[in-house]
Amino acid sequence: MSGEVGDAFESKDTELDRVLTGNGREDAAGDEIDGEIQCYTWTMEGIEPLRLPELPPLPTLKAGEVPQPRLVKLAAGDQFIVGLTDGGHVLKLDVSDVNSPNAIKELALLFQQRVRGWEYVRAL
Repeated sequence: MSGEVGDAFESKDTELDRVLTGNGREDAAGDEIDGEIQCYTWTMEGIEPLRLPELPPLPTLKAGEVPQPRLVKLAAGDQFIVGLTDGGHVLKLDVSDVNSPNAIKELALLFQQRVRGWEYVRAL
């Protein structure tokens, strides 16, 4: 991870390690109580998440389909995100060039300007 989110994550990870190992634990990762790995949550403050762009107009794939399809599943690959709608549409979102320190802001601007957005992937 890099940029603001990566920095915030590294800082919180270091803080949790310091606090938990300071309590006599050898390692903070993988704490297990009664066979369950413990989870430590925290709120990332001061960093706005990236809002995904609107869906493009999509074709009707089957009778009785939802008029306004919504994303119901997401998956990520190397510099792209794949989305599946409740209407069965598969979409791809290019998020390449996200290695700069201002990547989130740059992508948000590209999404707002509609320079970059979801692309409908047609079945072969």
